[in-house]
Amino acid sequence: MGEVRVGMFPAALRRSWPPVDPSVAEAVDQLCVGNHVSFFVGAGSDGLVSATALRAAQSELPVYVAVYLLALRHRHEIEICGVDPATRGRRMDECLRVLRGLADGSAVTSDGEFFPMRDARILPAPSTKVPLVVGGRSDAAVRRAARFGDGWLGIWVSPLRFAAVRDQIAGEATRMGRDATRFEHALNVWCGFGRSREAARRPLAAQMQAFYQSPFE
Repeated sequence: MGEVRVGMFPAALRRSWPPVDPSVAEAVDQLCVGNHVSFFVGAGSDGLVSATALRAAQSELPVYVAVYLLALRHRHEIEICGVDPATRGRRMDECLRVLRGLADGSAVTSDGEFFPMRDARILPAPSTKVPLVVGGRSDAAVRRAARFGDGWLGIWVSPLRFAAVRDQIAGEATRMGRDATRFEHALNVWCGFGRSREAARRPLAAQMQAFYQSPFE
């Protein structure tokens, strides 16, 4: 297992500037932002826009989007609305197939079910490779990470479950002829901080309750 890196989601990004206290930034290795077009309690933000703003505000820490709702976006000029939830998996697989080429700056042609395109390009291409880390807890998401991704982002899983999924991905990726030793896995953890256990649990419990009561769950 490689080096473990610690990241944080700066909640202050939506409320104040600068978004990260310098003393806090010294304790982590990277920053993360979420992505929701319309989340519960009216919150929502575009992950790439938030990541750009956060990167522009500071230069010390890299910024990751965890996770980006790729299946909601069309990557060649036409925006798709009214997405059928039953097609999310197929859309995601198709997106990942074409995104690798687009991220390299290559011209991509695809006759896919959802996103047909002819010689689509995104320029300028990133100067360094952008890892495609796949999120999700289902078996389909795990297989998707092994087949198309550069790693897996877990959430709400135990350490044993995380280790089991990591081994499962390594086995499936190896069978597909991919080098699983280069994958980057991560775990999204919600944390509460306070001067006592009770004080730390209160805001965390409130957030979890709001999440599970949201219509998007």
